Amino acid sequence: SGCDTTLALGPPPSPSGHKMIASAAFAFSGGDRPWMSTADTPAQRAATLVQHMTLAEKIQLTHGSCGGYVGNVCGIGRLGVPAIKMNDGPQGFRDNAHPGSSTAWPCSLAIGATFDRSAAEAWGAAMGDEFFRKGANVQLGPGVCLARVPRNGRNFEYISGEDPHLGYEMVQPAVRGIQGAGVVANAKHWANNNQETDRTSVDEEVDERTQFELYYPPFEGAIAAGVGSAMCSYNKIRTRWSCENPETLQRDLKERLGFRGWVMSDWGATHSMSLAQGLDQEMPGADFMNAAAIEAALDSGEVDASRIDDAALRILTPLFGVGAFDINNTNTQRNNVSTPAHTALARSLAARSVVLLKNNGVLPLDRTAPLRVALFGKSARAPVVGGGGSGAVVPAFVPSPYDAIRARLGLSAGTGDCGLLDASEAGGPCVAQSDGDDTVAAYELARRARLNEIAGDCRRLQ
Repeated sequence: SGCDTTLALGPPPSPSGHKMIASAAFAFSGGDRPWMSTADTPAQRAATLVQHMTLAEKIQLTHGSCGGYVGNVCGIGRLGVPAIKMNDGPQGFRDNAHPGSSTAWPCSLAIGATFDRSAAEAWGAAMGDEFFRKGANVQLGPGVCLARVPRNGRNFEYISGEDPHLGYEMVQPAVRGIQGAGVVANAKHWANNNQETDRTSVDEEVDERTQFELYYPPFEGAIAAGVGSAMCSYNKIRTRWSCENPETLQRDLKERLGFRGWVMSDWGATHSMSLAQGLDQEMPGADFMNAAAIEAALDSGEVDASRIDDAALRILTPLFGVGAFDINNTNTQRNNVSTPAHTALARSLAARSVVLLKNNGVLPLDRTAPLRVALFGKSARAPVVGGGGSGAVVPAFVPSPYDAIRARLGLSAGTGDCGLLDASEAGGPCVAQSDGDDTVAAYELARRARLNEIAGDCRRLQ
């Protein structure tokens, strides 16, 4: 079944697939560390490793501990367990310390708008490659929630748009692309995280049928693709915090949908020691899922020892599946991982997300014609290329529509500015732009464009 693929993701990626790093297999012998045998499936290797772990080592996996990256779980040197290095976000590696060193990819919503599975897979594979070359082994994405509230501040992060079936279809190639690059993908935010307003206190009242018909299908798609991790959200669901809700976490996600990976909390979304409710890992620290709390729960019988093993298995299996144990990834966040090929791919993906509804012969722009092009709005010169928060990636450069159109028309600096499309201007093409602050000037520019009050035979972009 689709969910079983999480436990048998196939052989780990070959180190030759990441030629830009100095990679070498860990020098572990199969006899001393039998979980290093690549002849076994990821699930078998994880089960063998858990048998050799102490309780303290298993508990260490259940919370953030080390520094660096957005989230980090310390490695276990005794057993060769790599550090779990997690980083934002759903449309590229967020690295504010090294701005411009990773590609600012088209947002998830734009990829959904392509309706193109191959585009989603290429997008995921390229992002996964950059995460790997930044030293991370978990990408905190893709985001898959539905766009149910038009003004939700995170709609741009979600690949599903308004259509649960679109989300189901498009998230699968994205997950395969990310995890094929040696990085665990993360489906978020489970569940009903459909508004940012009051997100840490809102109680989402959603009945069971609506959950399974609208809100769950995109996550089902991620599970079918073998996604290794999921992130529970800040909000409440039917009076219970999402990250400690046994109905949505344990029953629906793990038992009914068959999710075999691990559930981490959104950052600061843990409210209790919630292992028994289905949470596997608190991020970014250990306010609740710490050794003292977990050991007390074991002593009282609130949590069974088998649940600790289950959490460890869920965390370790996807890491084996993407090759994190077999490739010594020595990359660091300082690396500049964007490439000309990735920039070209980002441009191509963005273009494929746009639908041109009407074209009366204006496009493509003909640089040989005496075009007079009018642009309206501040974004013509200062475009907004991404949202904020965990989905933000600082681009290395931002070409504006104004500059791009001028370049298309072959205009050099200091030429081709036709102001308000002055009818007396003659000669070659020119570009006019109004940011809208001067409403009278903007109206006049629009009026002239609409009424074609420009001398000569020309076309205009309205």
